[in-house]
Amino acid sequence: MDDDILSLSRQALGGEFARRAGEFFGESESGLQAALDALLPAAVGVVAQRGATALGAGQLLTQMDNPVIDPGTLGRLPRLFTGGAAGASALMRAGTGLGASLFGDRAGALVQSVSAVGAVRRASASNLVALVLPLVLAVLKQQVVQRRLDAAALSALLLRQGPWLQSALDSRVTAALGHPNPGDFVRGLMPGKGRLGRAGAAAQAWPWVLLAIAVLGLLAWWTA
Repeated sequence: MDDDILSLSRQALGGEFARRAGEFFGESESGLQAALDALLPAAVGVVAQRGATALGAGQLLTQMDNPVIDPGTLGRLPRLFTGGAAGASALMRAGTGLGASLFGDRAGALVQSVSAVGAVRRASASNLVALVLPLVLAVLKQQVVQRRLDAAALSALLLRQGPWLQSALDSRVTAALGHPNPGDFVRGLMPGKGRLGRAGAAAQAWPWVLLAIAVLGLLAWWTA
């Protein structure tokens, strides 16, 4: 199965999504697509960072219990914008809370950067963030259900997202989230980095620590 959550999210939100969302928000399709292209890697990245530990993954699983986070929605995205757009409005209500939870005090800066990248109104960028976050979690929930992932397995999956995210992230968006560049944003989600990398580095350092202790002991005996 594909471990690349960003690619799965792009596939789910492809097709006519940008056009229909642009019409719904009163923006051009090209502008909305540019905003979406900047937002998606950041959204997947923040979700991956949140779930990079078993505890965080457990919290994500709890958030995905919300019935609004429904993988079935991914197969009927055009319907979100029909019938008064009740479906889109329900997702945005859920996404507003998710944005506050995932982005914290950086939420406003994220909205501003997405607005600038897509040359869309700030209100449209804010609504896009609220709409996209539940859909990203729906993509992730689909993997959880299909692969029967528990918190530990979900955490392992999210820790593998760095290589796919790094080349897709917009530096203006990562800067808004408090990271000077995409590489810094995904640190900890790359092979050999983060929690596992620190453990490996510590293991490699132990022989040198023991050698230093032996040398100090020898010097102490020599000078006694």
